[in-house]
Amino acid sequence: MMRRRRPFGERVYAALLRLFPRSFRERYSDDMLDFYRERVVVTGRSLVAVARLWSVLLADLVASAIAERFARPRRVFPQPFPSQIQPEQPMSTLHQDVRYAIRGIVRRPAFAAVILLTLGLGIGANAAIFTVVNAVLLRPLPFKNVERIVTLQHDDPYSQVSEGEFVDYTRGMPSLPKLAAFSGGTVTLTVGDEPIRTHYSRVSRDFFDVLGVKPIVGRTFAPDEFLPSAKGGIVVISHALWQQQFAGDRQIVGHKLTINGAQVTIIGVMPPGFNYPDVADSFWAAWRLNPDSLWTRNNHYLRLVGSMAPSATIAQVRAQAAALDQRWMREYPDIYQPGRPLVAVIAPLEEKLLGQTRPYMLALLGAVGFILLIACVNVANLLLARGESRRKEMAIRTALGASGSRIVRQMLTESMLLAAVGAAIGTGFAWLGTRALVRLAPGDLPRLDQVSVDIRVVVFTVAITILTGLLFGLVPAARGTRGDSVQSLRDGGKTSAISSAHLVRSALVTTEVAMAVIMLSGAGLLVRSLAKLRGIDLGFATQHILTMDLTIPARRQYTDTTADDLYRQIRQRVAHLPGVKSAAMEGALPITGDDSDWSIMLDGRVVQTIAEAPSAKPDQVTPDFFTTMSIPVLRGRPIREEDQRGSPPVVVINETMAKTLYPGVDPIGHTLKMFNPAAPWVTIVGVVADVKARGFLSKTRPTMYFSYSQAANTAYYQPSTMTLVVRTVGDPVLQVNAIRSVVRSLDSHMPISHVATMDDIVGQSIASRRFTTLLLGGFAGLAVLLAGIGIYGVISFGVTQRTYEIGVRMALGASTSSVMRLVVAEGFRMALVGLIVGVGGALMLNRLLQSLLVDVRPADIPTFAGVVVVLGAVAAVACAVPARRATSVSPTEALRNG
Repeated sequence: MMRRRRPFGERVYAALLRLFPRSFRERYSDDMLDFYRERVVVTGRSLVAVARLWSVLLADLVASAIAERFARPRRVFPQPFPSQIQPEQPMSTLHQDVRYAIRGIVRRPAFAAVILLTLGLGIGANAAIFTVVNAVLLRPLPFKNVERIVTLQHDDPYSQVSEGEFVDYTRGMPSLPKLAAFSGGTVTLTVGDEPIRTHYSRVSRDFFDVLGVKPIVGRTFAPDEFLPSAKGGIVVISHALWQQQFAGDRQIVGHKLTINGAQVTIIGVMPPGFNYPDVADSFWAAWRLNPDSLWTRNNHYLRLVGSMAPSATIAQVRAQAAALDQRWMREYPDIYQPGRPLVAVIAPLEEKLLGQTRPYMLALLGAVGFILLIACVNVANLLLARGESRRKEMAIRTALGASGSRIVRQMLTESMLLAAVGAAIGTGFAWLGTRALVRLAPGDLPRLDQVSVDIRVVVFTVAITILTGLLFGLVPAARGTRGDSVQSLRDGGKTSAISSAHLVRSALVTTEVAMAVIMLSGAGLLVRSLAKLRGIDLGFATQHILTMDLTIPARRQYTDTTADDLYRQIRQRVAHLPGVKSAAMEGALPITGDDSDWSIMLDGRVVQTIAEAPSAKPDQVTPDFFTTMSIPVLRGRPIREEDQRGSPPVVVINETMAKTLYPGVDPIGHTLKMFNPAAPWVTIVGVVADVKARGFLSKTRPTMYFSYSQAANTAYYQPSTMTLVVRTVGDPVLQVNAIRSVVRSLDSHMPISHVATMDDIVGQSIASRRFTTLLLGGFAGLAVLLAGIGIYGVISFGVTQRTYEIGVRMALGASTSSVMRLVVAEGFRMALVGLIVGVGGALMLNRLLQSLLVDVRPADIPTFAGVVVVLGAVAAVACAVPARRATSVSPTEALRNG
């Protein structure tokens, strides 16, 4: 005969009984389970009634378990009168406890205000950070079955994927039955009369199917619209563009857009939050690939995304990609060579999108967690101090028959009430903090526009409120069940010995100091790391430089020659504006430029295949570019005005290229050419210093600077979009309107975009690091302040409690300095122990910040030395006021009042 299984609720209740000591469970567990069953029968099945029952049961279980765990055997005194103790009604006693707690809070408004403000800051900071973390990391991505979507790219030196490789991947990887390619770019979008530059993506067949996203209006591309023979331009637009330019018109399908002077038709609108692969994408166009006439296999410009088969694993995908890569290395020796192996990098889409952001967000979430713990320690200390003044009250209640569990329940009710009110205050702080975080956060933080309160944030806030109430209420509640009520009633007001409560408070403050040390050291490491980062030589000047992108209007019939003439007139007129020192143009601005390398040929070196050819990054610049950007010319000369179309083609190379491709040889006078039979040989006329093309930590690659006027022949193409770089005397922002007027006077239809100072561009490249460092620094400062307040509170309360002892010491001849040393030594003893424990914890936990550090070790000596100095100063200030108050104690008054 099968044993009947207990109901789920009864199993949970039985599991919770393990909170009690084993001896207690052996005696009373069966009775308590019978009590539970009776209560369930009386309560019924109403959801509200069941929730009310469990709230009472949980509170009673936790309070009673604490009382039993910490209770000491009490002496039993005969009661003067027999009493009939009525069984407690849970809801009635809870109501009484809440009323009593409210009266206690109202009677001590200053005490309550300090506690509520501390809790409000701790809970509010946690809720604000969690709201951002929830939107960025925890909220599901807007893709179907995102856990089965992976990205594919190549490791250096190829990075991205060529057309031929994409076609072979789609045919040779059964684990990825759907694989799509995409590439991005910028275009001129005309809505009304104002042209704007915007970003878009070209996507291949299956792109939207891989991501599992449907449009909210219209449709996406049909399979036959990806064929090379398909006619007519069609696009799917983003939700942001739909709202900004068309006010959310539901009849948008069929409307026309003018892109680069040509009209295209809108066929659909994607849902809000969908902005893959680029957050700046305004629309998506169909990429029409002809597998029978692919471009060179060496042109790597595509990125891939695919969905795995239901039974496939990412290990299988990686194995199949690696097999294809190795096969191509054998089949195409003219493209790939052993020294430059082809290696596919397969990564989950979620990791690709959020991987770089996760360490910063988790560091902030851990920091506010420490803040909440420190706040709880401070509040627990305050409640312990208050508990000392309530010893007689608790003794009287115990003598009158109150059980330990009843006292614990009352104190936990007060703690939970304070936590609830603190959470209400913290909600206001969280709202303000979230708005501030969104405003301060870097623009490249993913899904920043989706930061909002949802059910997960609400549950988190409720959970930390309950946890906070238990954390700061447990120690005072446990203390409330200990002690001899008779002895407490007999004790007088004088206290000369260090009580156990004082030791508990000191231990809590020591813990608080240790956590402050951990936070301060982490923040110090990030500050040092940021300083090291900012100290890296970028190779160019950033101050007093204004940049903006200019694009040749597509609607006008510009040739390479007329475009060159227009750009020359613009920079010459801008250079003559008052307050402008010089002006120039570049195709790929440092920090924001791309890393595309092109194969080249060098004079005197015979290569048979493209695999044997060296490579370098091409860039197009105008005269005065190196002067405007303060890039030193190390040898030879820069690009000059005479380097025009029809003049002998020239090129300037960077120092890395000179050292790599011309070791031990002066490259001036040597020639090179793009790996193209039609490309001309170009003479090297100068060598300039290296610059950071892709950020502070980017690896410098061989770079060639071609004259923009000659670029159509020497560098494959002449860009239609160039970045105007202007060096000014004063604030560069003041020149924006004057430069716009110059451009508009030469061509009123020329789009102007991405107007920014070079300082802003450089700052944006490290915005995530600066944002995290700023917040961690602020949280560390708050932690140190709370630790200082904790030290002050314990020392100050100790002075008050030891007034009689201090009076006796001074009456016996103790000097003022010896009394001050006595008080200050106690504060520094707590700070020193906390410092030692904190340094040990920091040495372990700071390793988690390793990925965020630049040229700084987790055990950085200057950082820890600074932490010691700061904590020492805080401890000295925290001890100074109580120490001075101790020296002002009158021996006569202390002895009289004792």
